[in-house]
Amino acid sequence: MPNFILVDDNRYVSTDGYDGSVLVQAGHGYLYQVTAINLTSSTRFMQVFDSLTAPTANAIPFACLEVPASSEATMRKELPLFRWVISNGIYIVSSTTAGKYTAGGAQDLFLQVYFTQ
Repeated sequence: MPNFILVDDNRYVSTDGYDGSVLVQAGHGYLYQVTAINLTSSTRFMQVFDSLTAPTANAIPFACLEVPASSEATMRKELPLFRWVISNGIYIVSSTTAGKYTAGGAQDLFLQVYFTQ
């Protein structure tokens, strides 16, 4: 798992570089916001899974965000709870398709994640 820093009672994690997949949190937690930076020349889809392990091909994420080529995009939970409840773990991946997981490159996205346990 990547290193994290505490920020205002929330945990904040940044990947140490560009990643295609990363386990952010093992076990129960709350996800508030994810920002993804895509430096590839193609659109990528940041997908979030409630899982301890990397998803297999065609797995369906519980949240997905389009990140255009050479751009940044942010996904945050709005009302009513301002957070997603995670049971197993927060696993975030880069995908080349929106509705199901199709592995992107190993260094597609730089992630900033706000979560608590």
